[in-house]
Amino acid sequence: MGNRAMVVFKSEHSTSPAVYLHWNGGPESVYTFLEYMEKANCRMAGDPSYAAARFCQIAGNYFGGTLSLGVCNVKPQDVENIDPGDNGIFIIEKGCVRRYVWPEIGTGSRWLSEKEVDAERDRAREHEYNRDGKLLAEIAAVNDPIFQKRD
Repeated sequence: MGNRAMVVFKSEHSTSPAVYLHWNGGPESVYTFLEYMEKANCRMAGDPSYAAARFCQIAGNYFGGTLSLGVCNVKPQDVENIDPGDNGIFIIEKGCVRRYVWPEIGTGSRWLSEKEVDAERDRAREHEYNRDGKLLAEIAAVNDPIFQKRD
């Protein structure tokens, strides 16, 4: 069991490997990892491989240890069919589109609309893990020293 999700970065011309989160795959964590990426000025637009690498680095630094994070190759045409369970797939392309996998067996899945994604992101900011920016501060505490420019 876990709190699983896949995160994939896409551009018009390429798709990153899928980043598998075994834990912290809920919207409250994924959107906060993405928020930190913006804060740290990580390259997210136009170069999916760099974005996925930085996302892995940020999440891996936050998790510590050697578990809970994976990367798998997925053909671009198959990205929308990934089903990691729990929280589905987050596709990051000019914003975020998320496929929700229904928790009831056999009920299928659906894409959230842009409006639903915005509402979900707002709810994620208010989640108990992230109230008052708590999760973002924890992610920053681990990652800021690493992301500081080295002379």
